[in-house]
Amino acid sequence: SYVTPTLEERERISVAVVFGLLAPASSPLVGPQEHPWSYDPSFEPQNPWAQRAMYDVCDKLPSSLRVVSDTCWTRDFRGWLTGKGDRFPSRDFDKDLISWYHGSSLLIAKTDLWYMNSKVVAGRFRFDVDVHREVLGETALAFKALWDQYMDERNAEASVTGDGAWHTSALWVRAEAEIAIISSTEATIALSIACGALGVLLFTMDPILTVLVMLLVIGIMIGLGFFIVSIMRWTIGPIEVIALVVFVGYSVTYSLHIAHDYARLGEDDADLLAAEAHGARHGRSALGICVGAMPRQTVAGGKEGSGVDHLRAMRLARARTA
Repeated sequence: SYVTPTLEERERISVAVVFGLLAPASSPLVGPQEHPWSYDPSFEPQNPWAQRAMYDVCDKLPSSLRVVSDTCWTRDFRGWLTGKGDRFPSRDFDKDLISWYHGSSLLIAKTDLWYMNSKVVAGRFRFDVDVHREVLGETALAFKALWDQYMDERNAEASVTGDGAWHTSALWVRAEAEIAIISSTEATIALSIACGALGVLLFTMDPILTVLVMLLVIGIMIGLGFFIVSIMRWTIGPIEVIALVVFVGYSVTYSLHIAHDYARLGEDDADLLAAEAHGARHGRSALGICVGAMPRQTVAGGKEGSGVDHLRAMRLARARTA
């Protein structure tokens, strides 16, 4: 049965039910499809039982599927047959369908049927469904399960010549991708942080610096998560997950540069020794010598001072006060 729409047409989803086509079970990550789409050799629309099975898909719709309208060509074909005094299902399907096809002004007769050698080899029905196209992934998959159940019931009652029907919708694709991305968020972020920690350790060879950098990265991720969930009140979706993963890389990059420059400098660095001597003449402490009394140097196109200068200063301060 059909339902009264509660959404505008542009907000609703479309579900297609397909007969006579075999879809590939999976798609390769790289390279051509090993098993492309093909016609189902067991589909025989000329068989009256197959015609009944196709008709029942549109005729026995439960209200739980939220169907507003459909483009079921079997209903129009049946009306055409009975209108001229013939029975449905047709006993001369190919001839009758060709006559109906050429005499029909319906667009569905020309867009929802596949022919080969003047014989129908596949077809589809399209359903306008009163479900919002931007619904959450979990809700979409729960609704998809209702269509799975319905099609299983219809295929179980159909004969072997018409029991290969299946349904598809752009919403199912988006929902499955969204759930896959969100469910792998924790593992992806943990793996990114672990790889970042390994990189910091290899470049600095300092476990303490590695721990400090990772604590900084984790703090950044917690802060970003708080901003997304608590301040902006966004729902965690694919875009938010990708943003979190990308920010792991950004936060590790800058922290790694700082930690690497900090770790590579020793007490015998010429610039640091010059800074200490300069500060000693003014009677400053070790930390003051390194931070406040370090000589300015022209670097990178005439800019005076740099973050590296201060890293060197802090490195020497640690060594002098240890």
